[in-house]
Amino acid sequence: MVRALCRLSLFVVLVLGAARVALAQRPGSVEKPRPRETEDASVKGRQPAATPAPVMNVPASGRYRVVLAGFRVNNESYDTFLETDGKGDEIRLNADVQEFGPDGQPLGAVRRLQTVIYGDRNKFPSRITAGSRSAKGGLQTLDNVPAVRDPWVVRDAPQPDHLPLLLWEGELRTGQNLVAIAPTVWELDSDDALNPANMVLALGDIGNNVLPVAQRLPGVGALSELLITGAKPAFTVATMVKESGNRPIGLSPGTDGYNFVPQIVALTTRSAELALAGSGGARSAGVVEVRYRDAAELKGDYSLFLRIERLP
Repeated sequence: MVRALCRLSLFVVLVLGAARVALAQRPGSVEKPRPRETEDASVKGRQPAATPAPVMNVPASGRYRVVLAGFRVNNESYDTFLETDGKGDEIRLNADVQEFGPDGQPLGAVRRLQTVIYGDRNKFPSRITAGSRSAKGGLQTLDNVPAVRDPWVVRDAPQPDHLPLLLWEGELRTGQNLVAIAPTVWELDSDDALNPANMVLALGDIGNNVLPVAQRLPGVGALSELLITGAKPAFTVATMVKESGNRPIGLSPGTDGYNFVPQIVALTTRSAELALAGSGGARSAGVVEVRYRDAAELKGDYSLFLRIERLP
């Protein structure tokens, strides 16, 4: 029985071999060589798939709102040992807002916004209690304001001087206007007033800092980047500012001291729609993170969260 099965198997092999030879000899027939398989054949020469650029249906115009929802202390700034100005950091948020026309020229004056002060309320009753350093506040590393896990979510009606802070609301027209918003975060070490008598730094005209940015664009309608670094330092600090003084977070070493260069949110219909789609520099859909990091010896590191909304 076994011999019979072996003879039958041999016969089948011979028949199939003969059939292959006959087919190969037919006119016009070419047996394609089978590719040699190697261990890395599946990946050799493979190119990574290109990420397609988002296809945007940019409206001719639209109404939008931008709100500073909250902020996060990624790392608290340097403070004196005694913390006589309050425990931890004391923070005030500022924002300069400027609208530009299609030629890159300003439309109207710079609008300057300023919040109340957030931090340790002990002996400073005008402050808003914020932070976990003490029972009465004091901002320290990893604190969020408001004190929620997602400070980029707008939970209350926008305010003119409290969080959530209304930065801008109005109409954007494709190719016709651009709105530049320069939000900044200030640590107050001397007292709670920002005025030339007690400031280490003058605020400077941050709004005008965006003018070179707008002028270098090939028409404001072509702008797709949402977050742009300022074209030049807004000001330079020639003295050390660790011990005391009111200053912005985000000072970097310069040739004559420390420089401060603002981060600018540049809104057009296109960049706003990209942000709402979670592209173009947005942290997530409609959320823009503006981060300021100090030089290492100053330690400060803060993230501001702006929320862009499309209005009816």
